[in-house]
Amino acid sequence: MGNAVFPVCPEATSVDLEKLQGVWFVVRTNLEMWKTKRSPQITYTNLSCSSSRTTFDDTVRYYDNADAESRNIISTISGVDTEQTCPSKCAHSVFQWRGNCLLKLITSDWHLAAASPSYDWAITVFEATPFTAAGLDVYSREPFLTEAQLNAIQKCIDESPYLTRRAIGIFDAIQVKPLPLL
Repeated sequence: MGNAVFPVCPEATSVDLEKLQGVWFVVRTNLEMWKTKRSPQITYTNLSCSSSRTTFDDTVRYYDNADAESRNIISTISGVDTEQTCPSKCAHSVFQWRGNCLLKLITSDWHLAAASPSYDWAITVFEATPFTAAGLDVYSREPFLTEAQLNAIQKCIDESPYLTRRAIGIFDAIQVKPLPLL
C-alpha cells in the first residue's frame, strides 16, 4: 500500500476490521458535542464475523468537563456496529451504530472514509441522529497527532471534494489525558 490511504467510500474496496479494533482518540471533529467534552475516545471490540453480518461493540468514553476529569468521572455511550449492505464496492466499510439500553432506538450510519496503511489514524464520516448533526471525526491511536499525520490527513481531506464538504467546521477535540483502560 505504500503511503496511500484508502479511497473514500463508495470507491473503497476493503477495510481491515482487525486493525480497526482497539482504542481510538477523537483528535479532530466537527461534532458539536466534542466542543465541551474532554478526552473523547472510541473503543471497538468483540469483532464477530458471521456469514450474514459483521458486528462489533462500540464504546465512546469521555469526561463531561474539567471537574469530571479532576474527579475521574467518565461518561460512556455504548452501542453495537453492524455491517450494512452497500450497493457499491465499499463492502465491509459501511456500518450502522445502534445504542444499547435506553439508546437502543437511536441509530447512526457511518463509514471509514480513509485510514493510514498502518491504521495509526483514520477518518470516519457519520450521518445525523435525532441528537447530533452529520459530521466527520479524525481518529488517532495516540491522543495527539504528529505533524506528519496532520499533513497526511489534511492532504486526504483536501484531495476529496466529499471529505472537504464533510469537514466544514472541523476543530481539535480537547485531549487532556487518556482515560483509564476499560
